[in-house]
Amino acid sequence: MKKRRSNGEGGLSWDKERQKWCGTLRDTNGKPHKFRHVDKVEVINWLNKMRLVYSSLNPLYSYDTTLQDFAFAFIKNKAANPKIAESTVNYYTYLASKLYPLANEVMNKITPEDINTFIAEADLSASNKSKVYKFLKILFGAARKNNLILENPMDIAIVPEYEPEYDEPFTPEEIKLIITKLKNTPKFLRYYALCSLESVIGARIGEILGIERSTLNFEKNYCKIKDAVKADINGRTYVGKTKTKASVRIQYFDAGIGKILQDYLATCSVDSKYLFCTANGTPISVRNMQRAWKMILKHANVRYRSFHYLRHSFITEMFIQGYAAADIAAVVGHSRLETTNKYALRRQDKVLEIAKTAANIYNIA
Repeated sequence: MKKRRSNGEGGLSWDKERQKWCGTLRDTNGKPHKFRHVDKVEVINWLNKMRLVYSSLNPLYSYDTTLQDFAFAFIKNKAANPKIAESTVNYYTYLASKLYPLANEVMNKITPEDINTFIAEADLSASNKSKVYKFLKILFGAARKNNLILENPMDIAIVPEYEPEYDEPFTPEEIKLIITKLKNTPKFLRYYALCSLESVIGARIGEILGIERSTLNFEKNYCKIKDAVKADINGRTYVGKTKTKASVRIQYFDAGIGKILQDYLATCSVDSKYLFCTANGTPISVRNMQRAWKMILKHANVRYRSFHYLRHSFITEMFIQGYAAADIAAVVGHSRLETTNKYALRRQDKVLEIAKTAANIYNIA
């Protein structure tokens, strides 16, 4: 079956027979429109102007669109797509806010040198420089695909050096120590049920904070994860959709955890929609939970790793216990097995144990 060409698709080529440059763009029906001229610049100008008519993106785009205008129109386009996760839109919005001063430049005038200078001089961490660079690749890739630009500066821009840091997940002994300290310390007792549940289900921090009391079933010992607590670009807390469709799930736990949750609810005097809440009945913000988590680890004398590492630890331990990646993915709400497999055997003590086991099997001294 012949592939239908996209609206706005086309480009620049040299017509050897006529000895002219040829610009081609396709309209909404896929019909090609051509313009030939001996002057390459004339053809490029025609392509840039006609892209306004034939582009498959927002018709507000034009040949003099700035990076900022394109970025936010691109994000608006993504937000209108029901297949794009809300968290992705928020992430893109955050990165778009980091594009200054390059944001005010016209896209088709931005050079690879401009990109390199911007990345080098940006007041950003190495991690954020890497993220912004990848976002620029997405933006310029979309602009090139829709003929807003004829050459992509990201093709030869320098990739910023960044080596992501990896930290060991919590060991079972550390988690036991943390849970014991929470249980026996009145100051932190209110986090005992929350951290106990998190340790045995490996949910994302926003997911566990968004669990509603109405979804709890203590006869069959499960709750439903269907929403997540988040923060918008201004830091305001709200409850939105989970990261992916696979993240909406029935989350089972054993009777022991069920008893801990029942005891917690029996002593909780706050009437709230949410299982874990503030004194006003509102959901706990991610920022406040992270702040409390730092104090909890300091009290337990356990080296700091973010709350998310409880999720890492759960997935890692389930691999070590021999569970299949597909089963673990279903429990933690991963939509792709590749994501789950990243956590396979990531505890250094287990990696060393495997190495020693292999040496013993083959009698290697």
